[in-house]
Amino acid sequence: MRTTFGFIILVVFPALILLLSNIRLVRRGIKEEIERRARNLVTRKSPGILLIFIFSAFSGGLLAISGYKLAKAIFSSFTSFAGISFATKDYAPPPSPVLLAPANNSYRNTSGMVMDWTDVSDFENMSPPVYYIYQSARNSGFSPLAYSSGNLSVSQIPAPGTPDGIYWWRVKACDSLANCSDWSSVFKITVDSTPPTVPSWLTPADNSYTNQSQNILLDWSDATDTNLAGYEYENTGPGGTWKSIDYCGLLTTSQIPNSQIGPGGSCINAPAATLSVDGEYFRKVRSTDLAGNKSAWSATYKLTRDTLVPSSTLSSPEGGVEYIGVPLAVNGTSTDNYSIDSVSLYYSAYTTSCSSAYSFITTVDNPLNDTPYNFNYSWTPAESGSYCLKARATDLAGNTEASPVIENLKFYQIPTLLAGRSGDNHQLDINITGISGYQSYTYRVTYRHGGIEEGYSGSVSLNGEDASSRSFVLGSCSANDCTYYEDVSFLSVNIDVYTSGGSVYHLGKSL
Repeated sequence: MRTTFGFIILVVFPALILLLSNIRLVRRGIKEEIERRARNLVTRKSPGILLIFIFSAFSGGLLAISGYKLAKAIFSSFTSFAGISFATKDYAPPPSPVLLAPANNSYRNTSGMVMDWTDVSDFENMSPPVYYIYQSARNSGFSPLAYSSGNLSVSQIPAPGTPDGIYWWRVKACDSLANCSDWSSVFKITVDSTPPTVPSWLTPADNSYTNQSQNILLDWSDATDTNLAGYEYENTGPGGTWKSIDYCGLLTTSQIPNSQIGPGGSCINAPAATLSVDGEYFRKVRSTDLAGNKSAWSATYKLTRDTLVPSSTLSSPEGGVEYIGVPLAVNGTSTDNYSIDSVSLYYSAYTTSCSSAYSFITTVDNPLNDTPYNFNYSWTPAESGSYCLKARATDLAGNTEASPVIENLKFYQIPTLLAGRSGDNHQLDINITGISGYQSYTYRVTYRHGGIEEGYSGSVSLNGEDASSRSFVLGSCSANDCTYYEDVSFLSVNIDVYTSGGSVYHLGKSL
């Protein structure tokens, strides 16, 4: 006899037991399947797939879960489906960081140096917070390590004390369950905190002068550095401050072969009309390397640009004046806006004007290079004649004046008188030399014998000859017969030589 109680005992109760048992099996199976598929997804990075669970032979139904629901079930800490809650485990690491700075293959000094990379988040923020591990090494194989950080909570690490050298560095990100990303790409950096050596100026010398605005060779010593990048040059003058770094960037060689000495161009070799300004320019140079280290500035050198020519005046000798015998005192004054280096003296022949062919006399140096400069020199022309004399001053910049000239400077050499008796003492012979340029001379010969004084006198015109000779008998002559005085006790010769201007020079001799 079928009763309700019997139906419950025989059918319903066993069915409930079987259902509960199947539910436990299904839950365990779902957990295992989630773990297995999570591993597959992490390893193969494949999308979610359709998951089919059979609840029991009695349900006869299929439970379909889409790829989205599966992914949510796998990567969420808790989810539910059909009234069942699923607790899942996180197997997905954060993405790898991207390195930012310092740039790959760059050079840096350690001043303010920070190793920086992108922030990353855990997948769907499943197991925050993310931390980072930073490593550096002296080789690309990262063995041995130069440094390995602990767990970093921010996406950067200061590196101010890193020793000089070449380094490779990388970073990885990890979540709170220790799921770690692959290492980032590797960057190489050269750390250099040592500045280059200080250059020193070679040319032009300090406190030198030039009359050029360009084509000035600025040269300095080579700096020493493992990673030398170039030089920075700075020049300050009347037109302002000129910096190479503001125009052409770094100078790559230790000289500027075609330089301008002040502001005014778009580049270091460009001409500039503003450089016509004379004045003092102060220049300095320093070296820099690829890591941005700069040496101290060199010593500051001064270069004076001077295009003004000096000028001179001659105070003596005087033009049109006759000078006989004595050395000519050449005196004058030279002035300039900055300096006088020397004064050169020249002469030329004068007829009706100065000859264009000047001959060099001497250069009078100014040891102090001061201005004004009072110069003097004693000059004796080699022969008598009319001359032009000029002085040409030069300053330290090389500017030379259009020289002042003294015209028609008349100079006469001192004549020479030779006088003597003949071998038998019966005749007096005289010879006058060095009379070129003189107009005439007069003579007077006086002698004494037996208490009687006798003599000869006269004048001789000259026509450019340099010598003149005469002879006088010491006796009495008539026709071709002479009576000689044997008792001549006194004999004197006096010569007066006259210039064309009326100046006279006296020669005398006693025998």
